[in-house]
Amino acid sequence: MSHDDRGELLEPFLQALGSRRALEIPQETVLGAITHFVSTLPLVDLPRFITATLDSEHLWASDEYTGGRLNQAIALGVSGKVAKLEKRHRSGWFASRMMSSSSRRWLDTIQTAVESSEARSITVLQFRVGLLSGIGSNDNVTWGEARVNLEEQVVLGASELGLSAADQRKLAIICEVVHHVEPSRLRILDLQVSLYSFLVYVSAADFPGDCPFHPERPCSFAGHSIG
Repeated sequence: MSHDDRGELLEPFLQALGSRRALEIPQETVLGAITHFVSTLPLVDLPRFITATLDSEHLWASDEYTGGRLNQAIALGVSGKVAKLEKRHRSGWFASRMMSSSSRRWLDTIQTAVESSEARSITVLQFRVGLLSGIGSNDNVTWGEARVNLEEQVVLGASELGLSAADQRKLAIICEVVHHVEPSRLRILDLQVSLYSFLVYVSAADFPGDCPFHPERPCSFAGHSIG
C-alpha cells in the first residue's frame, strides 16, 4: 500500500471511527477495513489506527458488532499479516527466523499502542482476545515472549471481569480466552475459580454450552472440564 493510498483510505476511516455519530458504513465494510489495516499498515501508522479503533465508542458498544465479529476481523488481520511476512521472507537460510522476528516486532508495536490506550478495560480485553485468536491460528511463527506477555494480559483482564449469567458479552470473551490460553496460566490467575462459581448460577437452559465465537464446537468449560 503506497503512502497516497494509505491516506486516501485510512484517513476517512479514522474520521468515521472517531465521529460522535453512529457509524454509517456497512458492517461488512467496517470489519473488512479493520482486517485490511491490521494486516497492511506499516509500523509507523499502526499505533494511530489501533488507538482510533479502541476509542471508537460506537464500534464496541453497538450490538451490530457483538458475537465475536470484531475479534474475528482482528484475528483475520493477524493471519493476513503473517501471510505477507511469510511471502516477504520465503527465501534465504534464515527466512523462518526473519519472519518470526518481523512478526514479533509487529505484535510488540500493537501491544505498545494498546497499553497506552485509555479505552475501557473490556474493550482492550476484547481487542487482545482477537489478537490472541489470530496468533493461535498461526503457529508457524515463533511468537516467543510476545505471545506469553499477551496471554498473561488477556488472562489478567479476564480474571477481573465480573461474571453474571445475564452478561453474554463477558461470557463470550471468557469462552474465547479458554480456547487460546495455556491451561496452566488460567490456574495461576485463578480464573477457573471464577468460572466454577459462575457455572453454579447458570442452568443448562441459560447456557447450553455452545461458544458464541465457535458455534461449531462446545465451550471448553461448559462441562466443568477446566483444571
